[in-house]
Amino acid sequence: MFRKMLALSFGIAILATQVSPQEGVEVKNREPIAFIGHGAVFDANGNEINVTPQFLRESIQWYFDYLYSEADPAVREAFDRSQASFLQGTELEGQSKLLADSIRLDSLLLTTRPGSGGEIGGKVRMLEQLLLTHELSQFNQPIGLQSKSRFEPPAEVVELLTAVQNNPP
Repeated sequence: MFRKMLALSFGIAILATQVSPQEGVEVKNREPIAFIGHGAVFDANGNEINVTPQFLRESIQWYFDYLYSEADPAVREAFDRSQASFLQGTELEGQSKLLADSIRLDSLLLTTRPGSGGEIGGKVRMLEQLLLTHELSQFNQPIGLQSKSRFEPPAEVVELLTAVQNNPP
């Protein structure tokens, strides 16, 4: 019950602060995550989303495509150059690949929206945190209700995460 009330409160707060033109409303309606709170993600109707590996993959891709398409051509070009050697020659799969993709998304966010990245920044970092704090095998029940078993990414992903956090683009 508390989560439903919390979700409703967040939803109302987001709607109340939504002053963007119609285009912003359309993007908001298509966004995979309407809002976040207390380690959970919610849809536009205030329902907690059951986070699955497929949801994580699709959300990371959606936010990447959105931020990339919104960036100025010069910013896209600079980002593309900075990513040319991104894990070059490294084969990742499963959760390690998803985490690397989320780090790449975070790098794009820092390039296109300096500072905290606003509301989208919180959602992007939530996806990254979910990947860091949960094993993929746990993504079969609501995240907020399960015990955490931290994911241990390979060394090259840890190095990448550290590099992005310490040296934003």
